[in-house]
Amino acid sequence: MWCNGMLQIYHASEVYGLDDIRTSGGYFHLGKVFHELSRDDVAEAMFDRVRRLSPSVYLSVCHTLSTLL
Repeated sequence: MWCNGMLQIYHASEVYGLDDIRTSGGYFHLGKVFHELSRDDVAEAMFDRVRRLSPSVYLSVCHTLSTLL
């Protein structure tokens, strides 16, 4: 099960880079898996990665919307 998240991160990062929002789904999936395994330190690191990727997407969307108005 955890392998799916790792493969998703690997393939997305090969195409888009590690810091692209399209890799966040894999990090989130791994965070859930590690949380279920009671490895909360690793899970928190995965969720933190998702949190760091998200603001850039929101800023980009807000900028796009502001240019349309």
